[in-house]
Amino acid sequence: MPDAPRAPRDALAAAHDESACLVAEAEHDVLQRRHLVAALASGLAHDLGNVIQVAGANAELLSETATTADDRESAEQILAAVERARRMVRELRGLGRPSEIRVGMSGFDSASVVRRLELLLRSALPRNVRAKFAADEACDLAGSEVRFEQVLINLALNARDAMPEGGALTVTLRAADDAMCRLDVRDTGVGMPSEIRDRLSAPYFTTKPASEGRGLGLSTVARAVADVGGRIAVESAPGQGTLFTVFWPRQSGERPSAP
Repeated sequence: MPDAPRAPRDALAAAHDESACLVAEAEHDVLQRRHLVAALASGLAHDLGNVIQVAGANAELLSETATTADDRESAEQILAAVERARRMVRELRGLGRPSEIRVGMSGFDSASVVRRLELLLRSALPRNVRAKFAADEACDLAGSEVRFEQVLINLALNARDAMPEGGALTVTLRAADDAMCRLDVRDTGVGMPSEIRDRLSAPYFTTKPASEGRGLGLSTVARAVADVGGRIAVESAPGQGTLFTVFWPRQSGERPSAP
């Protein structure tokens, strides 16, 4: 009889131990998945690097032998895209070396990134989509220029896909406060209900057919913004279009420590 009162405490302790064990197993599973993703990224970077090298060499040859202004402009666009792809490959290779996984905080001129990508993004839009780009020259951002490019490209292409019947895309970069700048990507597309909006950053979640999307674009955006210490807000409703607002730390603002 004297031992009976201890039974609830023993049960509580056992439940606590089991909970701690489940948490540890979950953390171990996440760590294993991260190592697997890093290994896959490293291998993918190697293969992509070879393809990009061939594409770059042919683009340089096209640039040297072009006889018209249009051909030269096309070659320059290809070379610019190849250079961006090379920078992305370097990021992927970094993921394959855990000791080098760091958030680059050297800073960059984000307005020049917007201007540089504007031509590329306009070429990816159908004729029935009007586009407007504006960037504040004062927005020098902290972090990786490549990751910011990924965010802008993914959000702009996502906006394009939301306007199958045409519409307007507006990209605006401006100061939010002394610590943050804000990137607004607005479309006049189909919009989305709250149950879809709340799942946007989940990996592999997509409303597109399997042949058209893998559901990684917005999860990539969410990861890039989180890594630099920023945040994302989404406003959308069916038939009312969508506004993605990305708050990104300024170079002169407080910078998060590397993970």
